[in-house]
Amino acid sequence: PARQGHKGQERGVAAWVLITLKRPFRVGDRVLFPSLGLSGDVLEVGLMYTKLDQVGGSIGSEDAVGRYILIPNAMLFGQVAINYTPPPQSTSSYLLDEVVIRLTYDSDWFTAESILLTAAREVTGDIIKASGKDPYIRSDLYDYGVYVRLRFMTLAMDRPRISHEIVTRIFRDFQSNPRVDFAIPFVYSGR
Repeated sequence: PARQGHKGQERGVAAWVLITLKRPFRVGDRVLFPSLGLSGDVLEVGLMYTKLDQVGGSIGSEDAVGRYILIPNAMLFGQVAINYTPPPQSTSSYLLDEVVIRLTYDSDWFTAESILLTAAREVTGDIIKASGKDPYIRSDLYDYGVYVRLRFMTLAMDRPRISHEIVTRIFRDFQSNPRVDFAIPFVYSGR
């Protein structure tokens, strides 16, 4: 048993060396370990452990929750690590996100599309300028209306705030425009 503990320490140190040399992530990066079911912001990369501030987990959003997770570096061998934070020299610091709106069938499609695109352009104007990628719309039908998917580039660590600002503007503009309305499930009973 003592020998097994020694092997674990050796693997932990070897993983630390790998992390230090290869730099798959750094302090301040947002990472996801899918097979561990963990995502978080890297707070510290130590000799034996990597410390994360958990993202999500106790809430349904991608905000850091302030719960620290220590991951033994030895566990990182053989794990897929997805880094949402680009390296400093990268020009690709943005990722695609979407806001889904349920639109009634009798809403004015072009007015709704204009409201969504305007909201995204107002909130992500600096991202559009830096990335060169404009927001766009995709949609599909469902039983009670149309799913309108507003897609836009965002920052990994600022995703919840940006999405919230876009949704707030869309809601405000839908409320003040009689040509568009949110779809809700409707159940009809002949009783």
